[in-house]
Amino acid sequence: MDDYDFPFQPELDPRKVKDLATLSFVEARANAALLDPPGVDKTHIAVALTVAACRAGYLIYFTSLDDMVRHLRAAETAGG
Repeated sequence: MDDYDFPFQPELDPRKVKDLATLSFVEARANAALLDPPGVDKTHIAVALTVAACRAGYLIYFTSLDDMVRHLRAAETAGG
């Protein structure tokens, strides 16, 4: 995240991204949802956060919102 080109995406708030990079949301057992239109580097940031979490020793689960909802619906249908 240190090398991210924030001027390339002026709509992106560098403070929010840098705050996520501290992984404090992980310590708080919270979720991070990156919501924005296509082409604003959500996946790039998510992968960087995932790598940072792995390097910090956390187990990670990386998924898309679409896949997560599909799995939740399947679990609900199965009664779990």
